[in-house]
Amino acid sequence: MSPLSCDRVKVILSDTLDGTLFSDDLEAAAAAHLDSCSACGRTARELSSIHRLMLEDRAADLLHREKPSRKESGPVLSRRRYGRRVWLAAGSVAACLVIALGFEVMVGGAAEVVGSLKDVTGRVLRIDQGVEAPAGKGEDLRSGQGLRTEGPGSQATVIWRDGTMLELGEDTTLHRIEEAPDGKRVSLAKGSLKADVARQEGGRPMKFTTPQGEAKVLGTSLRISADADPATGTRLEVTDGRVELRNPAGKAVTVESGQFAVSAKGVELVARKVETAWKNVTGAVGGEAWGFGGIHTFATVPGRDLVIAGVSNSWLWSSADGGETWTRMGNDGHGPIQNRPHQILFDPKDSSHFWVSGIYGPGIFKTTDGGRTFRRLGNLDHIDGLAIDFADPARRTLLASHHLHDRGLYLSVDEGETWEKIGDRLPGDKVFPSDSLILDSNTFLVNSMGARNGIYRSVDAGRTWTKVSDVGPRYLALVASNGALFWQGVYGSGLVRSLDRGATWTKLQGPVRTNVIETPDGRVVGAGGHQLFVSADGGTTWEKLGGPIPVKPAQVIYSPEHRAFYVRWMSDGRVPDAIFRWILPD
Repeated sequence: MSPLSCDRVKVILSDTLDGTLFSDDLEAAAAAHLDSCSACGRTARELSSIHRLMLEDRAADLLHREKPSRKESGPVLSRRRYGRRVWLAAGSVAACLVIALGFEVMVGGAAEVVGSLKDVTGRVLRIDQGVEAPAGKGEDLRSGQGLRTEGPGSQATVIWRDGTMLELGEDTTLHRIEEAPDGKRVSLAKGSLKADVARQEGGRPMKFTTPQGEAKVLGTSLRISADADPATGTRLEVTDGRVELRNPAGKAVTVESGQFAVSAKGVELVARKVETAWKNVTGAVGGEAWGFGGIHTFATVPGRDLVIAGVSNSWLWSSADGGETWTRMGNDGHGPIQNRPHQILFDPKDSSHFWVSGIYGPGIFKTTDGGRTFRRLGNLDHIDGLAIDFADPARRTLLASHHLHDRGLYLSVDEGETWEKIGDRLPGDKVFPSDSLILDSNTFLVNSMGARNGIYRSVDAGRTWTKVSDVGPRYLALVASNGALFWQGVYGSGLVRSLDRGATWTKLQGPVRTNVIETPDGRVVGAGGHQLFVSADGGTTWEKLGGPIPVKPAQVIYSPEHRAFYVRWMSDGRVPDAIFRWILPD
């Protein structure tokens, strides 16, 4: 049978309600049409509602009406025949709609298709009434369903029927996407998305809700991210048009093109301009007195829009608004820990757990409450780099390097409570370890800088070591998502890279002289001179990224949540321009 027209299907639905019976072939053709035509699907659901009211009326009549007298028997029997006639006809309608829509007409029909998945990268799951199942490119999405991207590099693009586009970043959860009479709704539980919203007809806004706010859009391009932590909250950035952002307290702000706003606990809800150039965000970080080295290290907290700066003799300071304001972190009101923070390591399973090493003072500290309080581990002082075996759920194995000490390498197998010196096992003399890396319970890497520059590798948990490179790196190595290792050469000598878990190393050509970081799309970024450079091929070739940096960086970090790069430089003491930020434009 040839496909049916919309007019023909609507006649069939109306006649079915009146009791007309049709052939199996005609019912199948009507079902196929309903499956592909949302307008006729809505008509079917409306007729279903009418039929349900009729059935309810009939049921009430049968249950509550008194037994009729003989004089009344004629009208009552006629009514009952009509009721039975409709019931049988409804069975025919239900059979058709079960095939077409996946739900029986008696419970209201299937949800409307609102769009489809254009692109899928990595693991993407559809959420339907709390049940998750893998989702693939080209699949339809219905009102009331949700999506979740899971794992590094996971992404998905949703195209609404009117052309509105949502691009989900990695580890993002949309509880629900809906097409309601008053407009579109997207419930963002966590993660980030970019939206290009088509002009909404009839003044019906598209609403993005998060745990910390609601953004109302009539048609614009925006980025929005959400975090369950109220201190991080929701960040909205508008690239075209205007969006109203409202926080849970009911306060609202209009965010114009080129502006952003953050709805979070303790952060003022205001619209701010998005910078296109590097901005000084040093502010009041570190207080009035800094020790030698100034901003000695810093880091972005994984999964949160939070930056931590380690200030010489002033401990750690954090910013939840991109460096606009800074707050001193622990130790629970007892004043700053007196050292020069050297390295900050976050637990990949819970970023509120992190470790800090420091030189010229007590060596190693750990927090399990996001930095409100810190506990010292062991009694080592003057510690450069720190490495932790994150493959071990108990985090028992740690390596620590004693600053500028020959063979100053220490091992702990009890979570840092006690330490054993193992540097004497390194081959040769005048070996000065400063940083290390643990790949698994057996594979350790440690650098040496000074008279004997190089990289040493152990495959037996530090009992024996082999020199695998003559380039001496420094600071924390990058373990990229594809397993490649990048390490910054000492004294600005460039980068070395390993593709075989540190067994061999290659010196990379190019302009980068700082550490490198990895962006969510797998590119690596570092600085050389007063310029950022980016590589899309693992450091083989480089291109300039952004404009000139006002200072010559000692370190580069990146916040995916804020889409911002930060650089720092070390100074003799307090300076007004130690930290700069640049937000990556579209």
